[in-house]
Amino acid sequence: MDVIAGRRKKRREERTSPSEIVSDGLWKILTDEEGVPKEKIQELLAVRSESAKEPDNLKVFPNN
Repeated sequence: MDVIAGRRKKRREERTSPSEIVSDGLWKILTDEEGVPKEKIQELLAVRSESAKEPDNLKVFPNN
């Protein structure tokens, strides 16, 4: 990880954190090795408004 981060910093790339490096690696595996199109990955990762709203059975308790 340190080697990849160092090489990216030397090339003045922005994605140098460990999580970004792992994310880029997973993207490469999914697209190149598994044949999953980028559009399909983005569709699966998209946050839908329905799933983002609070459930109806959620009870809010007062802070008192």
